[in-house]
Amino acid sequence: PCALVISVPIGYFGGLAAASKRGALIKGSNYLEALSKLSIIAFDKTGTLTKGVFEVLDIIPNTGFSKDEVLATALCAHNLSNHPIAQSIKDAYHKLGHTHHISEYEELSGLGVRAVCDNHEILAGNDKILHTFDIAHNTCHVQGSVVHIVRDKQYLGYILIADVLKDEAPQVINTLHKLHIDSIMLSGDGEYPCKQVAQKLGCSYRHSLLPQDKAQIMRELKANNSGKVAFVGDGINDAPTLALADVGIAMGSGSDISIQNADVIITNNSLKTLLQSIQIAKKTKIIIYQNIALALGIKAVFIVLGLCGFATIWEAIFGDVGVALLALANAMRCMRI
Repeated sequence: PCALVISVPIGYFGGLAAASKRGALIKGSNYLEALSKLSIIAFDKTGTLTKGVFEVLDIIPNTGFSKDEVLATALCAHNLSNHPIAQSIKDAYHKLGHTHHISEYEELSGLGVRAVCDNHEILAGNDKILHTFDIAHNTCHVQGSVVHIVRDKQYLGYILIADVLKDEAPQVINTLHKLHIDSIMLSGDGEYPCKQVAQKLGCSYRHSLLPQDKAQIMRELKANNSGKVAFVGDGINDAPTLALADVGIAMGSGSDISIQNADVIITNNSLKTLLQSIQIAKKTKIIIYQNIALALGIKAVFIVLGLCGFATIWEAIFGDVGVALLALANAMRCMRI
C-alpha cells in the first residue's frame, strides 16, 4: 500500500504549498478538500468586495445646523474608531480646528458608535441606530452609504460616504459562476449601496444585516446546499459567520478575531488569490484521484500477473517501490499548480 498511503498526503501538502506561495494560508488539508467542493460563497462587502477606502461625498445638515458642525460632531464619535468610514470622516475633518475631549466611547454592533464628548452624548451610525434610540428624523430612505449624526437626542443631519469596488471583483465573481459556484453578498450596509455593488458584480445580496443575521443566513445556506459553503470577510462582526461556515476565509488586513476564526487567510487581500486557491484545490483533488487510480490499478494488474504465474521478483519490486515513486512524482505536481 506504499503508493496509496504516501502519495495522498503528499498531494495535499503540495496543494497547501502551492496556495501559500500565492498568498493563501490554509489551516489544514481538510479545508483544501472543502474548497474543491464549494457550491456557494457568501461575501462581506466593505473591505472584501470593495477596497474599504471611503470618502465623504456630501454633508447634509438638518435645519438650524451647519455642515462644519455636523462634521465636527461626527469626528467626536469616530475619533477612537479604526473603521474605514471613521477614517474618511477624519480625512474630511482635517481642515477644521475643533477640539474635543472624549470621556466615553462605545461601539454598537450593527448600528454605529456612541460617545460622550465635552459632556454631550453623541450617536453616529445607520438608520437603525436612530430607531433604536427613538431619535426623531425624516431621512429614512436616503440613497447611499449614510452616517446619521445625533447630539443630545437631537438629529443634526447625515454624511454621505462612498466606497470603491475592487478592480478584480467583477472578473472573480464571473469566473466563480463559470466554475458553478454561486455567490451572495451579505452586508450591514443599507439597500441602495448593496444593490449598486451587486448589480455591478451580477450576484444576489442581503442588506442591513446584523452579525446574528449573517450567522442565521449562513446556517440556512448550509442546510439548503448539498455542497460546501464558504464565507469571506474581514471585520470583527464577521467572526461568528466565519466560524459557522464550512470554510471561513478572512482577509489578512482584517481584525485579529476574524483571522483567528478563519480556516483560510488571504494575506495579500486579493480576490484573485481566493480564486486561485479554489482552482488549486480542484486540481489537487484531480491529482490525488490519479494517484489512487494509479496505485490500485497497477497493483491489480500485478495480482493478475501473479495468479497467472508471470510475475517475478522484479515485477514485484516495480509494483511496490516503482509505483510509489511514480505516485510521489505525480503528487509533487501539486506544488507547481
